[in-house]
Amino acid sequence: MYNGIGGKIKGLAKFIGIGGAIIFLILGIIFCIVADDAPGRSADQYWTLAITFFVLIPVSLLASFPLYGFGDLVENVGQIAKNTAQPGAGTRPQTYKPTNSGTYPPVVSNDLPEL
Repeated sequence: MYNGIGGKIKGLAKFIGIGGAIIFLILGIIFCIVADDAPGRSADQYWTLAITFFVLIPVSLLASFPLYGFGDLVENVGQIAKNTAQPGAGTRPQTYKPTNSGTYPPVVSNDLPEL
C-alpha cells in the first residue's frame, strides 16, 4: 500500500486537477444551456454561475500543482535514499580517530590562558 507512494500522490494530483476541470466544464456548459430558458430566475444569475465554473477550470488545475510537487519530492527523496545506501548501512561510522595520546577530546594545548 505504501510502496511507490510518490507516484500515487502524483496520480491523485492528476486525478483531482483533470477531474475537477472536467466537472467544472460540464457544470459551466449546463448553466449556459439553462441560462437561455431561465425558469423563475434571471438569466444573469445562470450566466454568473457559468462564468464562475469556467474560471474554476484553471484554478482546479493550478490547485493540483502543490500536491503533484509533493509527490515528486517524495519520489525523488526515495530515489536519493536508494542511490546513497551503502553496504553495512546502519553501523556507526567512525567520526573520530584518537590521536597518539589517546585522549578524547584531543587536547590542543595544556598552556591555555586564564580568563
